Amino acid sequence: MTGGETDRMRYFMNRLVWIVSVLTMIVAATSCGKTDERAAEEAIESAAAANGQKVDVDLSGDKMTIKTADGTTVVEGDKATVTGPDGTTRIDGNSMEMTSNDGQVKMVSGDNAAIPADFPKDVPIYPGAKVTMAASDAGEQTVTVTLQAQDTLDKVSEFVSKEAVAQGWKEDMVIKQPGDQPMHMLEYQKDNRILMYTLVSNGENVNISMSVQTEEETAEAAAVSEPPAEEAPADVAQPQ
Repeated sequence: MTGGETDRMRYFMNRLVWIVSVLTMIVAATSCGKTDERAAEEAIESAAAANGQKVDVDLSGDKMTIKTADGTTVVEGDKATVTGPDGTTRIDGNSMEMTSNDGQVKMVSGDNAAIPADFPKDVPIYPGAKVTMAASDAGEQTVTVTLQAQDTLDKVSEFVSKEAVAQGWKEDMVIKQPGDQPMHMLEYQKDNRILMYTLVSNGENVNISMSVQTEEETAEAAAVSEPPAEEAPADVAQPQ
């Protein structure tokens, strides 16, 4: 992942951690037998205050709204929306989506995870591997898919190397790290795209992360690709 993408995903996960902590506070409040909504609101506000957070809680049936100095969180069942100055994050079960000025980040994990319909067809996908997560970052023009394959690291790595080249990708980097948890990192390039595989041996399985990033054409590259403009012929002075 690039720096920008990593920052967005970190922010994305911080939002999720906040929502999980909110749900934990709800459970703590209701487990004390405080069925009255106002009593539960005060319990959650007190629990947040004990952690150094000032919040305003409003409970209405299964819906809870929490307001802080950084924004508003609305939780209803397994759905949650967090709105703040940096953007809006929506969580629906195992699906998460964050929209900000930098673009949109989407992530689906668990049983609902699948190869995106617009995933590049020339990217080799290991046969029989189970998709565990799919994410896209519009701002970084990056799509990432993680899978798990029941095979050996060397076999998966050999498949990727062979098929990537067969699909027209140029190999840029191969790193093979031994140890208790061996890992292979393979990077390829094709046109203005970069393909990165991270393969990690995990017992009888191999965790596969494949990421495709589309780079914007630089001004210098565009200038090289465009033929120079023809110069108009200079005026020739006519004899008097």
